[in-house]
Amino acid sequence: MNDISQDEVITCFIFSDKHFARTSGTVKFRVFMPPLISKDPPRYSTDVSVCRISAMSNSGVLPEDKVWEIGLKYVQNPDRPDRMIKARADILVNDVWKNNLKVIPDPEPYKEHANITPFPPDRLGCQMLATELALASQLVMLPKET
Repeated sequence: MNDISQDEVITCFIFSDKHFARTSGTVKFRVFMPPLISKDPPRYSTDVSVCRISAMSNSGVLPEDKVWEIGLKYVQNPDRPDRMIKARADILVNDVWKNNLKVIPDPEPYKEHANITPFPPDRLGCQMLATELALASQLVMLPKET
């Protein structure tokens, strides 16, 4: 489970309607922006939290309902309206590697958890990488029945 293949698919859960365009199926760069860790001076985390959705099951890719179940159980926070899942952005690990980033398994708080790293600490550097990742990703909407 520690080795991550370039063909593996990972996903980043999306909490804001402003971070995607449903009609065009576009993921916006903010989905892949690391969190701000200091405002003065502005510095960003070096990691973006993601979920491994392939190579974690014998069939290759986790079933859709299992992916959403992980997000709803471990990532979404029902006590915070800003942490309610709206969609997700799926991306190949190879597309992460093309941007000189790594995907590192981090099985806490759940076994499928990983981090994209290392992002630079400055906003412009983060935004440039986040834009490339967003362009390479695929938007998947949360099913209505979830």
